[in-house]
Amino acid sequence: MIDSTPEITPRVPSFEEQFSKPKSVQIFNDKVMYVDIHPQTESEKSAVPVLVAPGWGGSIAAIEGPLRELTERGRRVIAMSTPRDRGIGKELREEDRKMADLLGILQAEKIKKVDVVAHSEGAIYSSMAALIDPEKFRYLVLVNPGGMIGKDATPKLLTRFALNTMEKAVHATAHPQYMGTIGSMGAEGFKAIINNPELTYRELHEISRADIHNTLRYVHSKGVGIFIIQTTGDTVFPIGRMVNAFKIKRDPITNEPLKDRYIDGFYSMGGTHNELSLNAKPIIDLIDKVLTNMGNIKSLESVS
Repeated sequence: MIDSTPEITPRVPSFEEQFSKPKSVQIFNDKVMYVDIHPQTESEKSAVPVLVAPGWGGSIAAIEGPLRELTERGRRVIAMSTPRDRGIGKELREEDRKMADLLGILQAEKIKKVDVVAHSEGAIYSSMAALIDPEKFRYLVLVNPGGMIGKDATPKLLTRFALNTMEKAVHATAHPQYMGTIGSMGAEGFKAIINNPELTYRELHEISRADIHNTLRYVHSKGVGIFIIQTTGDTVFPIGRMVNAFKIKRDPITNEPLKDRYIDGFYSMGGTHNELSLNAKPIIDLIDKVLTNMGNIKSLESVS
């Protein structure tokens, strides 16, 4: 007798259900929290998950908007939140620890290939992870990335982050609909400084010293696609300084002329340093197109 009972497809939990149930993985002596959110319908888009790497002081709550937007476009998203309560270890730099966090999550989820959307400081430790294991990364989409504006000074960077915090407060006053997101971002940043000021200084010092141009050059040579989105009103990593950094025509180590092109696309748009969280839809629209077909995305600004 043939069983004609229709097959029941398991219900995929809603975005809210998945977002509210973070997972954790033990990396060295730290518990690293992350979420892994599947779209309601699996498709070719969801076959390669998108890991969203937040910037300094960023939390999973602060990037709920872009995670939701990506999921609604049929993509599986993973978001990490680096621990703020770990001790100061002399054996590892803070960016090394965050790189290990990212790679540990990929290993825990048995992910063979991933796309990364990295914001601000996230570009530094994400590119370092791709340097370690380039075969695991398909595309790096860097939004207002750190490590790309040339030499910086820690006090000056701290000042620009402080100005960015004030900008968020002004934005909240003008746009009450973003009050919750801005409040979450502000609270996380404030807690980061108060709870562990020594860690904060170490992080900002490492960010100010970071230069990921050669790292990106290497991972691009290994087949990783690289696309940059930079907002014109970014006061933390100003677009003018980034453009000037791309004008350097000689390798800083060998002084040999640079003839390779290691950025597949560069797109500038209006907005502040935190536009990805505050006004996610326009940026996610662009990111979704980039991830769908990196090879056909035309750069609007030459960075060769």
